[in-house]
Amino acid sequence: MSELDILRERIDLIDSDMAHLFEQRMKVVKQVADYKRRLSLPIENSLRESEILASRSQLVTDSAIREYYIPFQKEVMRLSREYQGELLKQ
Repeated sequence: MSELDILRERIDLIDSDMAHLFEQRMKVVKQVADYKRRLSLPIENSLRESEILASRSQLVTDSAIREYYIPFQKEVMRLSREYQGELLKQ
């Protein structure tokens, strides 16, 4: 097995973990949507999202990688809002 194959296997394992974590996150997002429905709260909270981006980006200690984490986290938030919107239509 080549070094590249080994590295790709590691990425596959990480992607598997990320898929599992994404599923867990979206299950909690569903609970958030249910809460927001009960209290008639809006889906989007820009202030909270900005605070989260600022604090979570600091968890990435490599500054060269941090700049890629922020758009990644923004996309996760966008997908979460989109999912909440779909749930609230039901």
